[in-house]
Amino acid sequence: NWSAAAKVLDPAMNADHPDRRALTLLAKIHVKNEKFADAAALYELGRKAFPQNVDILKGLAAVYRHLDEKAELHEVLVALAERDPDDAVSRKILAESALSDKKFEDAARLAREALFVNVLDPDAHRLLGRARLGLNQTSKAIAEFATVVELSPDDADAAVELASAQWAAGEKEAARKTLSDVLEEHTNHAGAKALATKLAAPSW
Repeated sequence: NWSAAAKVLDPAMNADHPDRRALTLLAKIHVKNEKFADAAALYELGRKAFPQNVDILKGLAAVYRHLDEKAELHEVLVALAERDPDDAVSRKILAESALSDKKFEDAARLAREALFVNVLDPDAHRLLGRARLGLNQTSKAIAEFATVVELSPDDADAAVELASAQWAAGEKEAARKTLSDVLEEHTNHAGAKALATKLAAPSW
């Protein structure tokens, strides 16, 4: 009974000298009960008491995602990336945010860091490809999208991004071939159909 457990643990919490295990357990109980604000308050307490603890930061990040607290989440993800060199997830989320803000250099750096953790991560290659496009490095973007297609052959979205990058680089025949292959396997793929229509326009 999660509610009963919370009633036992809550009074035992010492805000000045919290017990890490008890604090983490109580925060998880609040998450189970969907009391995300209470969980966030506990994890923040834990963060102050144990600033280097990665598990507390991960718990806090998860709670802020539930609460849609973007600024707070970003701060925690930065802290996680600084403390955990193997945390590819935080780096990819931060890269997506950087792309949204058109901070392409930052996005490229974070995507590369994620690839240091796992060089076969298709999502990291995709993010790096988008960052390369933002930096007008179309040849490098093509290489990244081609890697995504190689790693995930059924990922039609990646193939469409590859075709778009090829066209932007002036590789029109390659773009047509890539797009044709996508439409052959995914006849009704909306992105592929939209790109095919766009590229067939006279101005293109």
